[in-house]
Formats: sequence, C-alpha cells, structure tokens
Amino acid sequence: MPLTKEEYKLIGGYPSVDPHFQFLQLRDLKLGTKGLLKVFLDLEEDNILKHVDFSGNISRQEASIPGRLTLFISKLAQVLRHNKCLTAIDVCDNNLFYFTPHPCNEHVVDYLKAFTDAIIPSEVTHLDISNNYMVGPRRGTIYTGLRYLMRNFIHPQGLVLKARHSMLHSYCCQLIAEGIGTGSQLEELDICDNCIGLDPNNVPASDGVVCLCANLMNTLSMRVLRLARNCIQDDDIASIANAAAFLPSLQILDLSGNHCSYFGARALKYLIMAHGSLDNKTQKQGLEELYLSQNPLGSLGIAEISQAVGETLTLQRLGLAECEVDRISMGVLSTALQNNSTITVLDVSNNRVTPYVESVAKMESEAVKVLNNLRLFPLAIDANKLNKVLYLATARKLRFLPPETLFRLHSNPSFNIPSTAMKDSLHVLMPPLRTKQVKDITSESAALPARLALSREVSRRMAASRKIFLAVMPWMREIQAEKAFEKQMEALRKAKAQKDLENDDASLASTH
Repeated sequence: MPLTKEEYKLIGGYPSVDPHFQFLQLRDLKLGTKGLLKVFLDLEEDNILKHVDFSGNISRQEASIPGRLTLFISKLAQVLRHNKCLTAIDVCDNNLFYFTPHPCNEHVVDYLKAFTDAIIPSEVTHLDISNNYMVGPRRGTIYTGLRYLMRNFIHPQGLVLKARHSMLHSYCCQLIAEGIGTGSQLEELDICDNCIGLDPNNVPASDGVVCLCANLMNTLSMRVLRLARNCIQDDDIASIANAAAFLPSLQILDLSGNHCSYFGARALKYLIMAHGSLDNKTQKQGLEELYLSQNPLGSLGIAEISQAVGETLTLQRLGLAECEVDRISMGVLSTALQNNSTITVLDVSNNRVTPYVESVAKMESEAVKVLNNLRLFPLAIDANKLNKVLYLATARKLRFLPPETLFRLHSNPSFNIPSTAMKDSLHVLMPPLRTKQVKDITSESAALPARLALSREVSRRMAASRKIFLAVMPWMREIQAEKAFEKQMEALRKAKAQKDLENDDASLASTH
C-alpha cells in the first residue's frame, strides 16, 4: 500500500514530491556535493521515487575540485546499483564535464565516461544532461566521453536523451547518430540550443545532420525530436523532413529558430501529407505537433505549409510565430485552416499582419476546440457567447461533426436562432424532423395553429373522399361497361334495321 505524504515525511522523505510520490524536485537548491551525498543516503534504500532532478546544485568553483566530482559520481553509482526503482535522473547545469583531463590541471578522470559507467548497470532510461559541456567548454573538441555515452548507454537502454546548451556541433551530431538506428529504443531526442548545423569553426556543415537522418530512419520508436535553434539550413531541414516521413511513430518535431525557407517548407509539406492519413486515434501514429517559429518562411514557405494543413488528419499543434508572414499569406493560411478539423493550437504571433488578421487565423483553431466540446457536450455550448469571427468559423466547421452530434444540436436553442449562419449551416447538414419543422413554423404566429387545424380537417375530408372514390370505382366501371354494351347492341340493331330496309327496297324493285 502506498505511503501517505505525512508517512513519507516521517521516514525522512522530502516534501517537494509529486502527489504520487514518484518525482523529487531538487532543482536550483545549491546543495553542493555534500548536500547531494546526504540525498543519496535516502535514495539508496528508496523504493518509491522514479524520477529525481539534481539540476543546478554544483557550482563551477566546486566542480573545479577533482575529488568532489569523483566522489559525486562514485556515490551516484552506488545508489543506482542498489536502487531498482529510479528510472529518470536530471543532472542539468551542474558543470559536471566542464573540466577535462589536461596537463595543466589535476583532473585525471574523464567524468562523462565515469558517469556513463555509473548509470549503465541501473534501471535509468531517461537522462537529462543539458548544459554540462559534454564535449568540452571551448569549441567542443573532447569526443571520447560522448561517443562512449551513446554507444554504451543510449543505444542499448536509453529511452529519453536531453542535451540542450551543450556546445554540440556537426561532428558531435555524427556521434549522437551512433546512439540511434537499428536496435535503438530511443523515444525522445532533445538537442535544442546547440550548433549541429555548424562545424567547430562555425562554418555551415551538413555532415552531422545527414548522418543523423540516415540512422533516424531506422529508429522506429522515435516519438519526439527537438532540434530548435541549431543553425540548421534549408538542405538539412529537407533531409530531416525526408527522414521523418519514414517514422510513423513521430509525434513532435521542433525546428524553431533555424533557417528554414521555401525549400525546407516544401519538404515539410510532404512530411505532413505523408503522416496526414495515419491512424492517430487508435494506433497513436502520425505527426501531432510541428513547431516552425522564428524561421524565415516568408510568403512562399507559408503557401507550402498551407497546402498540407488542409489535408492532414493528425496535426494538432502548429507554431508559426515570427516567420515573416504578410497579410496575403496569412489569408491563404486562414483559408486552408477552414478545411482542417484537427489543429487546436496555432501560434502565428509577431508576424507582419494586423491583430485582426492574426485573430482570424487563430479563430479557425479555436473553432476546432468548440467542435471537440460539442462532441462531448452538444447542449452545454452557448453559440451566442462566441465572438463574431469564432461564430462564423464554427458555423463553417459544423460539417466535421458526426451525424449524431448534429442531430442533438437541434435541441440546442442557441444553434437554431432564425436567420443566422449557424442555423442555416446546421439545417443544410442535418435537416430537422418534420414534427420539429411544423412546431417551429406554428410558433412563429398565433394564426398558424388555426390554419394548421383547418388544413388538417381539409386533409381528413380529402382522405375520406378518396376512400369513397376508391370504393365506388369498381361499380362505376361495371356500369360503364354495361352502358358501352348497350350502345354496341343499339348500334347493331340500327345496322340490322337498315339492312332489312335495303333488302325490302331491292325486292320491290325486282318485282316491277
């Protein structure tokens, strides 16, 4: 039976844990190595916590002392050997690998290799090692530790790797590629705020991204790929988009803050369309979030993205902030969003448009949220409380609702106000029952019920006359047949009499 929060405190637990007592937050507490060693004493016998955040606790001055980091890593290895419950650790911003072995200092241990050896025997699969300078603090030229980490930990057992602000460049990206590919189970790779599009001399280079994409196509478990603010050029973005098209499990792709223009946007268009028809509801496949903010897409790039927006059935979040979009291009995007029923979050802020033009595009995504609420609570939504732009966008998107929801909307008064776009759209898509139509018509005027009653009486009399007519018709047909027979007999008699008269005249003429 799980411990309560009070019981957990009594046995030496920490108050800053989540409601399920599985996450311990120690970020930016400046505990130092001595404070962290005290925490390790509790974690060694703990069987509750699954995620511990040690970020921001070791200063650079303390990290410069060789014995401190060696003791920290050895004690962490001891904890992870005994603790079989901990699966995720965050060691961001601890200056762990800032100091590397060099003839001018007393550091003789490759701390990244020692850290890797500490976590390999453990149950840890989620690692956040951001802002620790894994390849050295200057130009990133120390590669042995990073290669050792990727080959011996990430590739065999890692599920999540986060290495933001780590001075990673193009050659480091090639080393990261060794941790993915065939046999890797990596689900999330976050290397934002690095320079994987540049070499150590800050010259554009594509070797690292090309190598990463080649192995990425064979990593079928990849769900999240974050490459924001990495100085990636158009050609590299096209390579990433082509590789991501082969990953049906990819759900989040973050390329914000790079150099994507028309060429890269065109490749991303084919990526969105390639994922657009995947079964997102049952198999959880297909791209759900795409972030392209702070890229110089321009009008041509937005036009390419707009073509894919109207055809995707999986995309739910789209970031296009600060993409140099003008008014005409924003109008093209808004028109494309009218045919989209999945995007619920759209960021088009800080573009070259007026607030009204920006709001028109945003209301298309807000209308999708209204549709999602209507599917759950069709009678709880008041259409009169929607602003004018959102009201019209919702009216246009009613065609995406299933028939049963449209049928139930006939009972919502706010969707059936006469002479409104909402009612016209609803009644075109799903005409109401005849009884409801009659009820609505009779409620418009007090004279209509009397006229309806008269119409019913006339209809009743016509029905009775029809019954009488149908009953009398057989007798009328017999009478008509008898009359026709009598006419024929009369005609025969007249013909016979005429013939007899002619015979008599002929006989008299012969005698004379």
